[in-house]
Amino acid sequence: MILRKTRFLSVLAILFFVLAQDVSAQWLAGYCHRKKITILSGTVGSDLPDFPVLISFTDPDLRTTTNGGNVENDQGYDIVFTLDHTNMLDFQIEKYDPATGEYIAWVKIPTVSSTSNTVFYMYFGGSHSATDPSTSNTWSNGYVGVWHLNNNFNDASAHGNNGTNNGTANIAGKIADAQNWQDDTNYIRIGTGNWNASSGTIELWANTNGVADDGLHDYLFAHTTQPAFQNRLQLYLNDKDRGLSVGIGDNHTAATDIYTFSTGTWYFVTLSWDGSDFYLYVNGGLQTSASYTGLSSIYPEADIGNNGDTASNRQEGWNGIIDETRISNVVRSQDWITASYANQNDPSNFYTVSDLENVKAYAYPHRDTICNNDSTHIVVTSNDTSASYFVFLLYTGNISGAIGHFDEDTLKDQLTNNGNYADSVIYEIYPFNLSPFCIGDPDTAVVWVEPTPVVAATPMKDTVCNGDATDIL
Repeated sequence: MILRKTRFLSVLAILFFVLAQDVSAQWLAGYCHRKKITILSGTVGSDLPDFPVLISFTDPDLRTTTNGGNVENDQGYDIVFTLDHTNMLDFQIEKYDPATGEYIAWVKIPTVSSTSNTVFYMYFGGSHSATDPSTSNTWSNGYVGVWHLNNNFNDASAHGNNGTNNGTANIAGKIADAQNWQDDTNYIRIGTGNWNASSGTIELWANTNGVADDGLHDYLFAHTTQPAFQNRLQLYLNDKDRGLSVGIGDNHTAATDIYTFSTGTWYFVTLSWDGSDFYLYVNGGLQTSASYTGLSSIYPEADIGNNGDTASNRQEGWNGIIDETRISNVVRSQDWITASYANQNDPSNFYTVSDLENVKAYAYPHRDTICNNDSTHIVVTSNDTSASYFVFLLYTGNISGAIGHFDEDTLKDQLTNNGNYADSVIYEIYPFNLSPFCIGDPDTAVVWVEPTPVVAATPMKDTVCNGDATDIL
């Protein structure tokens, strides 16, 4: 019987060790907190490789510690993302508010699956917060220009196609801040390095204040070689009826009045071309497509929000707000464009965010019984392999020998029961990190200690006649 019990306990110990290793492998070392983010499979029509997902929400847990939250750095630099709890995902911060916990970033997911949920994790409350973790590698999948227009005109991709502002002003946008056009001569001049005349995609968000019937169009975007106008890539509203129109190659009116804009409303506009046909999308839906000719070269500059002409002839500026403008040298698929719109238009319906999860301690066994004057053997582990531990005594009763512990992963206390009945010791084990200092969720272990058996005989002395039986209790 003793042999069987020993074998059973050995099996349990091995099982706990395996489970503990599995638990610890599921936490990014050095971070105190996390949230699980799940992109639902039904939100995308096909698998999307290296897809930049917009993460945008406000959460009190993401406030800084000085504001009652769990983030250490006041720029949000200790917030990171991972799929496997080991390797960081590429991402780029666009906005962080330490007082409210508003966080906006673009996270490149290796594959957003159409058949199963895509799960990744946001970790925070870590020591790795000295520098901005944002990287231009976020935009590696064919992007040759990304302008967030959040009070900044630099190209967020690795291609250096930085913009120069001419008259636009910062304003609340679709995603964080954007730029407001206040005059027909306003524009943002951008570089065109690594653009492709034979294939590409333009994406942007636009909001119009209306158009004037003055013979001048309102341009969302324009490229043309000089002297203008050749090798067109033009998106504009007709000056009479706010109808979205396309100029491409050698044709200024390749598609006209395709979609009527309402004032004060955000629209996600996408134009792609493949060398023979162009495709115009609004809010993720295909509006028109047609063949074109005459697009064979790219000029070194283009305009966000004007006609792409020389400086003295830029007189057809946008009337309203433009946000989040991108250029790719590849043709984006319908599924990619639809997913981009869904994600950016309403992030909360594109993914779910879990409640706060913390570093946690695990004790084995949770409950044990030992003989008087025997020693405990409690193994402590955590989902964070870099965590240390401290142990409090919640209850000792009539038991002596129990002590608190610091930074020990095995508790071996010789316990003595000073009473006449079984009593227990309750240990409470907390994981913690020193840099930055944070305390995780505890676990408890209860150890029952049996008293030493006392043998008593009654009567202590007796006399019986020859042949009689004893009666001793």
